[in-house]
Amino acid sequence: MFDVGLVDDGEVVGLFGALEVERRRREVELALLVGEVEARNLYEPDGMRTVESWCRGTARWTTSEARHAHRVARLLRDHCDVISVDAAIAVPVGHLREIARAAANPRCGDQISAVMPALLRWGDTLD
Repeated sequence: MFDVGLVDDGEVVGLFGALEVERRRREVELALLVGEVEARNLYEPDGMRTVESWCRGTARWTTSEARHAHRVARLLRDHCDVISVDAAIAVPVGHLREIARAAANPRCGDQISAVMPALLRWGDTLD
């Protein structure tokens, strides 16, 4: 751990940017692993019925955290033709989660591929 009070102003801003990039990368990597756990049914030997319950039990994630990771995993798996891992890493975590939520929506999820390029291009500029 570092003492943030001892870091100069420019370094604080630089560290924040570097950690944000790392956060995005880790979010995508964790989602890819969750997707692999699901694909291989690795949650079943632990007596879990779903990959989300496995995430909650194994990593002590909240229901929301497990759902986000599962949705992002499905987004990357089901829409790999329009969203690459590198593209996903470039998107802020909150925006990636919202895109994944839209993709999971039964009313519009099947249409998400058509708008994915626009979401990836403009998604980080909109709130």
